[in-house]
Amino acid sequence: MIGMLLHWGAEYLEKVLPAHLRDRMSEPRCDPTLDTSSNVPPVPYVNAFDGKVIAQIPMQGLNRVSRMKLRRFLTQGENLNIQFNKYLEKVDVHSESVSVTFRDGTTETGNIAIGCDGSHSKVREFLVGHDAAQLESVDLTMINYPLGGYTADEARLLQTMHPVFKIAAHPEQPGNAILAALDIADPNDPTTWKFQNYLGWWGPPYAKDLQDPEVRMKFYKLRVSTLCEPFRTGGMKLADDAVVPVYPGQQWAPTMAWDNYGGKVTLAGDAAHSMVPRK
Repeated sequence: MIGMLLHWGAEYLEKVLPAHLRDRMSEPRCDPTLDTSSNVPPVPYVNAFDGKVIAQIPMQGLNRVSRMKLRRFLTQGENLNIQFNKYLEKVDVHSESVSVTFRDGTTETGNIAIGCDGSHSKVREFLVGHDAAQLESVDLTMINYPLGGYTADEARLLQTMHPVFKIAAHPEQPGNAILAALDIADPNDPTTWKFQNYLGWWGPPYAKDLQDPEVRMKFYKLRVSTLCEPFRTGGMKLADDAVVPVYPGQQWAPTMAWDNYGGKVTLAGDAAHSMVPRK
C-alpha cells in the first residue's frame, strides 16, 4: 500500500465521478479527517543533517491519497467488470473496432483501447515499436515502502513538521528522503497509523548492487541513521531482517509521433509519460 499526491489531478477525476462518489472524496485520503479546503501549511523542504527548513513549497488544495483506498473507493458497489491477472499479448485494430488478446487466450473488443498499463506498457510498445518504447535509465536509485507498528510516541513524532508529508535533502548525500502519512486509521490511536518512507540517491550503489536483501538493509539503515528526525525514526523502525524493495530510476517521454489509428488506441498515465520516482 503506497500513497500518491492527487491534488493537481483531483479536478479532472471529479469530473468523471458519479455524484454519490464526488461528495465522498475525503474517504480515500491518507488522513480522511484532514480538512484540505482550509489552509494546509506549505510542505517543508529541510536540511536532512540538522532539520533546518531550506524552503517551503506551497501546494494549494494538497490532497494525498492511499492507492489501495482509492482503488477500493472507486470500484466498490459500482458493478464494474474489472479483471485481474490479465497480461496483454497483442492489440489488433479493425475498421470500426479494436481488440486485445491476453496471455490466457481471452480477447476483448471495443471502440477504443486505452493503455494504462504502467511504465512498462505493452500498448505503448504496440504504438511506437519495441525499441522506442523502452524506458530510459537515469542515475537515480530508490527505496520506497509502507510501514506501521510504531509506538504512539514514534507515530506522533513522524507527524511533526507537516500533517501530509515532508522532504529532506542531505548536504553530503545527493538525493532526498520523503516521509508521508499513509493511513491515519484512527486519529485518536497513533499506534494504528502507517507511514510511507522514501529514500532516493544519485550515483552508486545502484539497484543491481543491492540485490542481496541483507546488504540492502545495511546500506539503507546506515544512510537513514544520518538523517534528522523524524526521517531517522521513520526508517530505523524496520527490522534488520525485513526485505524492502529497491528500484532503478527510469523514465519515458513521448518525444516521437505515432499512429493512434484514428483515436482507437491511446495511452494514459505512466504508460504515456512515466517519470521518476515512478518505476
